[in-house]
Amino acid sequence: MKPRLDQTLPPLLAGLLIPLYLQTIAGWWLNSGRGVAYTDGALLALAVAFGSLGMGPPLIARLVALWTGAQVSLAAYLFLHEGGSTIFPIVIMVGAILSAAAVAAGGGIGWLVARLRRQPPDRARNAR
Repeated sequence: MKPRLDQTLPPLLAGLLIPLYLQTIAGWWLNSGRGVAYTDGALLALAVAFGSLGMGPPLIARLVALWTGAQVSLAAYLFLHEGGSTIFPIVIMVGAILSAAAVAAGGGIGWLVARLRRQPPDRARNAR
């Protein structure tokens, strides 16, 4: 099942805009522990929100769109505001790993929330 544009465009745009905004107020996110915490926290919260919308293949498409948007904005900010150098591919890879971990963790929490919401109340009561 191919994901629809209305399922992937909102997370893509959120992934583009939120990290870009955080970098404009705090600077390049990997320069400080606080920047990493803010950016990864925002990505985790967005992933929880988009992950709790439902399960199945659209969930993975939403999370990949969120992560892709974040990577585009993070790399663009790095090149446009910090300039280029030979170490930047490594910096981009480290940032990609950190942001992927935040999106995956948030997506897992969101998936769990969606699953718990779908569980009928009788079944939840009988499970105790």
